Amino acid sequence: MTEVYLPSLDYLLAMKIVAGRRQDMRDARALIQYLNISHSQEVIDVLQKYMPQQYLTVKLQYIIEDLLA
Repeated sequence: MTEVYLPSLDYLLAMKIVAGRRQDMRDARALIQYLNISHSQEVIDVLQKYMPQQYLTVKLQYIIEDLLA
């Protein structure tokens, strides 16, 4: 039997934000809403689960703020 990996929704959110394409931003907004995230720190916490701190750039922080606006 073959196992299929299904990523968690918070992992998908992190990957969508890092990818940063227009479609990814629409998907990220939908995931933020579905996950009931209302503060930028919650998104940063998700990103920190999956990537090293040095990759959490100012640009990503601006993207996060825009997603929650």
